[in-house]
Amino acid sequence: MRTLQQQQEQDVQAMQQPLGSVAKLVASGIREVPPMFRVKSKIQQGYCTTNACDDDDDDEESTIPIIDFAGFHLTERRPLILQQIRRASEDWGFFQIINHGVAPALLNDMLHTHKEFFEMPLEEQMKYYSKDTNAPFKFSVIPLLPPHLIQPWKDGLTRCDPAIYEAVNVLKRELLAALSESLGLQSSFIDDLCGEFQKSNSNYYPPCPEPQYAFGARPHSDPTTITLLLQDHVGGLEVRDKHGEWMQVKPIPHAFVINLGDQLEIISNGRYKSVEHRVTVNSNTVRISFATFIYPSKTTKVGPPLELVNLEEGEPYKDFIYGDYLAEFVAFGIKGKRFIDHVKTTGLHYN
Repeated sequence: MRTLQQQQEQDVQAMQQPLGSVAKLVASGIREVPPMFRVKSKIQQGYCTTNACDDDDDDEESTIPIIDFAGFHLTERRPLILQQIRRASEDWGFFQIINHGVAPALLNDMLHTHKEFFEMPLEEQMKYYSKDTNAPFKFSVIPLLPPHLIQPWKDGLTRCDPAIYEAVNVLKRELLAALSESLGLQSSFIDDLCGEFQKSNSNYYPPCPEPQYAFGARPHSDPTTITLLLQDHVGGLEVRDKHGEWMQVKPIPHAFVINLGDQLEIISNGRYKSVEHRVTVNSNTVRISFATFIYPSKTTKVGPPLELVNLEEGEPYKDFIYGDYLAEFVAFGIKGKRFIDHVKTTGLHYN
């Protein structure tokens, strides 16, 4: 007779094999969220508010800022944009940018192409299944996370067409330049230190029979430098506000949601915020999003520059190697709080 430990090991081994897609589960007619996706506590949807576009908006304290990026290279526009980015990064760690230079037609075509892939028969999709994390074209299936963790209600695709890659790369360089200058650093500082790598994923969130018991993504902050996210019209992204409440991030056509990752908070010495966020799902409509993650090489030493260290206040963020940070982030798991808070309290085990 098998022991309990042997049974658990067999279950884990079984889950490490591809189990198919969430979309196929939904198509099978399930009426309940399966245990591997099910959270214990009922999820309360975040509150909704109108986005603010102007600095004078009376309600801007309770809205995700929207920044018009048009004219960033113009002398008369650049200071205003830098001021808006500084304010959004200090108060929110999240903002949306419009008029960013990436053609709407290019974004529409990309979302349409990726949606078509997700709606192909699973047998065709599985031709692109791979466990290679560096594969340029990869279909991700259940389980997306280590099998001992609650799985997200989504299917994933790693793919970035050359035209999209280059357009987003140009925008990435401009954003990192703006973030550097807004901190009083040389324009290329953050890109040179933490902007070396760029990886894009599409996420497909099928309708869920019990959306109150499944997450598209559990609460977390990103271990990256920044993330650029394109949403479709459906919505589901939520950010934790400064009062600890969850707030919906209203989709804006062709806008990129920019969220600052842990490395940006560390470089800024805590001045800018890497904020906890999550993705909720719904019972009626497919949602698709496209995320681009910007991050340093695993050998990069990350820490705040001397210009941003106030010796009188001490130095809350210590230098570390990014690969060590990432390894502990993965080992820590998604536990509903920011990993960076854990690091500030205990430090990295790697020294």
